[in-house]
Amino acid sequence: MKKYSFELKMKVIEAYLNGEGGAGTLARRFHVQSKSYLKRWLLAYQAGGAGALRDSGKTRKYSSDFKLRAVKLYTEGNISHERLAFDLGIKSPESLRKWISLYRRFGACAFSPVRRKRKMPKKKKVFSDYNDTAAIKEYLAQLEKENERLRMENAFLKEMRRLREEENRRRGRHGPFTVSEENSD
Repeated sequence: MKKYSFELKMKVIEAYLNGEGGAGTLARRFHVQSKSYLKRWLLAYQAGGAGALRDSGKTRKYSSDFKLRAVKLYTEGNISHERLAFDLGIKSPESLRKWISLYRRFGACAFSPVRRKRKMPKKKKVFSDYNDTAAIKEYLAQLEKENERLRMENAFLKEMRRLREEENRRRGRHGPFTVSEENSD
């Protein structure tokens, strides 16, 4: 994404508030990539004033509980993710959009420490600081389902291998080459 200066953002916001044109017109006039940027800047300006348009340059980290609460506010309310992001002080609405996607895909477990580590630690460490028993049960159910799928896949592959070997034996093949009776001693 192209970075725009604070001064340019303020010029565009002032032009919009003065009625000099719509988002599309002003985007073309000020050579902004998309009118959606202008809409985000306007939301940020309305929510937090001019300071909300400044780029601090720092990456902000959000806790799992904060992410889950933000996603639940979005799913339970009738508000856009952009508006909610600015109301909650989330720097980028794209972050909230990503959290919503993760939540829809993995449920409440999406933000748990287990998902981030990508390894399966001992059970005591997995949920020691996570008190949501429904999320734990959901996560365990997902693991059991995946385990069953992998068992079935493994059984299928073993059966395919057995059938292929049986077919090769029936045809007199012993490995990658065919053994013909004419060439045998």
